[in-house]
Amino acid sequence: MELEAGGKLFLEEKELWPEGKYVTTHLVVRRNFLQQHPDAVRKLIAAHVAATKKLNEDRAETARILNAQLKAETGKALKDETINRALERVVFTWDPVPASLFKGAQEAHQIGYVRTEPKLDGIYSLGLLNEVLKAQSLPTIASK
Repeated sequence: MELEAGGKLFLEEKELWPEGKYVTTHLVVRRNFLQQHPDAVRKLIAAHVAATKKLNEDRAETARILNAQLKAETGKALKDETINRALERVVFTWDPVPASLFKGAQEAHQIGYVRTEPKLDGIYSLGLLNEVLKAQSLPTIASK
């Protein structure tokens, strides 16, 4: 709408979140699976980090791949300038951004969407992620 109809951005979502960062997707495994198959989870995390690095290294290629997948899924691609504009607002990261999950869960409870108070202590297990990051000389993620 911005590009085709002169629409104006009404709300930049990052303004609603701590440090302007929020998560849209989490990589999740069952605790039992993590305990029984740490090597498989480590490989999954390593693949996620590698894919995330690739997405960030070549944004033009990222746009091309995403648009091709949109076309495959919906039958229609976006205009190049539309997908490029959208990608200007996206940050691909392996950081689970815990503060945004905690804030979102608390707000969902406050408005009654979630009836019981969220208990999220211990929800993140960042050990294997940090092992993968250290092995690649990347900054680790602090537990919060």
